[in-house]
Amino acid sequence: MVRRLSSRKYRRARRGQAEVIGGLIIITILLVFLLPLALQTVSDVVRIGSEAKQAETRVDIRLKEELTIRGTTQEEMGDLWPSVWIENTGTVPVTLRYLYLIDKTTGEPVAVLDMSNARSGSNSLIAKVILNPDENLTGIEPPPGEYITLSPGDRLLIVFNSAHPLMEDPTKLRVRVLSAEGVLHPRGSGAQGQGDLVPPTSETQEFQPWKGALSPYAGFKLLGGNEIVSNGELTAYQPRIEITSPIEVSYYQTFIYDDPDHPGMYRIYLRPAESFLIETNYGDCYISSGSDVNFLGFMGTYHFNTYSTFWGEVSTVYIYGYAADIVVNNSSCFGEKGIKSIDPGGSWEISDFDANNVEELVFYSYKNGPNYTPQNVDADKDGSSREDTLMWSYIISRDISGQDFITVTLKINYYWTMIHSGSGVEPTRALRLFAVATWEYDEATGTWHLRHFRDVTYVNEKPRQFKFTTVFPLDRSKTYRVGILFYDHYRELEDADGNTAWIDFTYGLEYIIVEYGKYNPLFSTTPPIYIVAIPDPAKINNIGETEYAAENGLTLDDAKVKAQSELLGLIKAELEFAGLVDYTVIDTVNKLCDLLFTLPPQDPAATQPRDAIVFWLQGDVSISDVSGGCADDQFLLDSVTDNNWIFVQVSGEPLWGNLAFFDGTGFNMNYYNTPDIAEITDWGKSARARFKAFNITFEAEFPYLIEVYKDSCIVPQGTFYENNNYSFPRYGTLAFWAGCQQNTGVFIVNPADIDWALDGGGLKPVSVAEVTVYSALQTYMDVMPGW
Repeated sequence: MVRRLSSRKYRRARRGQAEVIGGLIIITILLVFLLPLALQTVSDVVRIGSEAKQAETRVDIRLKEELTIRGTTQEEMGDLWPSVWIENTGTVPVTLRYLYLIDKTTGEPVAVLDMSNARSGSNSLIAKVILNPDENLTGIEPPPGEYITLSPGDRLLIVFNSAHPLMEDPTKLRVRVLSAEGVLHPRGSGAQGQGDLVPPTSETQEFQPWKGALSPYAGFKLLGGNEIVSNGELTAYQPRIEITSPIEVSYYQTFIYDDPDHPGMYRIYLRPAESFLIETNYGDCYISSGSDVNFLGFMGTYHFNTYSTFWGEVSTVYIYGYAADIVVNNSSCFGEKGIKSIDPGGSWEISDFDANNVEELVFYSYKNGPNYTPQNVDADKDGSSREDTLMWSYIISRDISGQDFITVTLKINYYWTMIHSGSGVEPTRALRLFAVATWEYDEATGTWHLRHFRDVTYVNEKPRQFKFTTVFPLDRSKTYRVGILFYDHYRELEDADGNTAWIDFTYGLEYIIVEYGKYNPLFSTTPPIYIVAIPDPAKINNIGETEYAAENGLTLDDAKVKAQSELLGLIKAELEFAGLVDYTVIDTVNKLCDLLFTLPPQDPAATQPRDAIVFWLQGDVSISDVSGGCADDQFLLDSVTDNNWIFVQVSGEPLWGNLAFFDGTGFNMNYYNTPDIAEITDWGKSARARFKAFNITFEAEFPYLIEVYKDSCIVPQGTFYENNNYSFPRYGTLAFWAGCQQNTGVFIVNPADIDWALDGGGLKPVSVAEVTVYSALQTYMDVMPGW
């Protein structure tokens, strides 16, 4: 017997079946449509997070780097003294880029060592370099040519050559190390003697702060909202003149650009093709056709429209917003009204918006704020998009002076919120979100002016973290402040059906890092430097090769190449001692012709360098023979004269003695082959003190001297030796104006023999390097125009 289901139970079963089927359909829809969207969202979150993490990594590494630098005593180290321990006490590996020896009295570097070459075999200042020495202080020296990386816990022992002149009094020196990430160690000002080459005693003179570096060496950081708020000023402002009716006018010429007198705002220039009226909250201003109209400190809408008419296309410009001043034909319509500050109270807070345990200074679009009612500006002319324009500024209350550049690193979180009324419409055009800026103090007027400005725009208008670094060059003699400008675009959008959406913006400023830097303690601008050292014996002569060959048991050709190489090493060492590490070595004829003696037009980049120092290590082989014919003596003269070069012939008989351009009226140059003793000049003595040179001798034997007439041809700053026992002074290491014309280029010659035997017959090789390098640098700093 089959039991029949009652109609009620049957209906219940069918309803349950329908619910199951409906549920399966919904699940299917979810899987087909929403799951890919969810996966894409997860993918976007992962990608954005990865990008943010990568952007943050470098800043994190720099904050985590920590090196302890400890000097030693002779009692502690015995023969391994003077020496210094460098230990990685941080949590990340640190690659050592430069080591600086600092004069504690002046605070200036006396030696700069490239850590890829700071080894016992390649630097006379270094006796030993040992990575992680054993208990007997022995171990393996890292191979040359590589920068040393210290992992956390690693120790490096550097032993200096006690016989080197710089080690005459190690208690006067301090060690600092610049990492590959640009962090100068030890951090801080050297409290408790950290970094002193010899640990201080109670009688030790207090260390003077380092006055300069080749990379960022000091600065400050503001981490978190509380530090940011307590160290700066947050304000909101807007131009006072409100254009109450949109301007749309045909034009002959118009353009827009940043206004340096109103940070973050614009200047508009307009020469209208018709007369029109500017209506503002200060009254009306009539503009006639062809007038020069300038909107200063403008904020708002500026765009172009093109219409088709019976007579053809007509172009108009649409202007609507605010201005600090409106000037017509050099006369202000209403007088400059400037900008008005708006109390930002109630529109900012300190909170951890991105939940990373670092609080931010968070502020919001100033929509209907307690002290401000927004005035919508029709952003698209047709009424579909309106926005109000307001500026925020955060200025760090700290003066910066005595620097050549600053590096600013910051993190800003950006969010927007759409408040729907009907269907929302997302805007599509790019917005200027914020800008990093510097202001320069004008002592004469007592005012601050915008000096540098870097803005950030964004198209997608979705939440994002901005982490970036920017560098601004400064003038050492001026005072600056750093700040950030935020653009407050409260926007009202309307779609085709009349539905409206409001978009507010939220910013979160999490940290600011400002690093100071000087390019070099001696130079506000360092010169481009070239060293011509082509190792071809056929292109080398008279660099002391005969004596060098006898001293080292070499053939004459081999001696030429070896002596040149040794001179090159000495010249490079003296340049690095002065902090000049960006020299270019020209060791082939192709480089010589392409980099120094190039003639345009060949390549847009193929231009001769200007204001350069050129060291010539080929002896007295002619320019034509060394260059393979791409240049001659006259071409060299033209190059030196036209480009303000300082051309230094390090050795050999002067190249220019027989050239016709030195045979003019009133000029004569004679060479005297009789050996004589020349004494150092006052400028030479100045160079000894200025550059901390220990090997420039007070007198030296010269196989021949140079007699020059007339005196106005001579550049005394680069002339280090002279003998006054004649009717006209006779010079050694002579600097003279190219073609005897002042304020052109300078030639420097060293007519002394190079004393490779060290027996007193000329100048020691290290003295040759010092004299030629420092005569060039002193001339560059004190004589050449523009420096």
